[in-house]
Amino acid sequence: MEKCDTKMVSKYKEALGVWKHTIGKITHEITPHEDDNYLFLRAKDEAQKKDSKEILYRKVADLYFNMVLRSYPAMPEEEHKELKDWIGININQIIEDFLIAFKWTTAEKLREAESSLLKNERAGNSQKIQ
Repeated sequence: MEKCDTKMVSKYKEALGVWKHTIGKITHEITPHEDDNYLFLRAKDEAQKKDSKEILYRKVADLYFNMVLRSYPAMPEEEHKELKDWIGININQIIEDFLIAFKWTTAEKLREAESSLLKNERAGNSQKIQ
């Protein structure tokens, strides 16, 4: 086996890059790892099998927390609770962003699905009122 071309390795690292994830005034610069995508998939699958959004929310929150800590290892212990609270408040946005970042969907497809869901909910609500 030949030695790996370092130019090729740097191309992959460059392709992965650093995710700049911003919600409100908070931006985290996160370097994704292979296992992050697998953990996200596992969380989605388990939540779907058990028909539980809570499982998805908690597992994705843990994943995001660990990704942030991996990128900011010197984060003071006191900020961990604040980070967890912030993640909990923003979990829906984090999940949507993960779906796009991990290439499970595109922003356009996600907007289309949300629009369709809203239309269906409105139609259902108007039928209940009548």
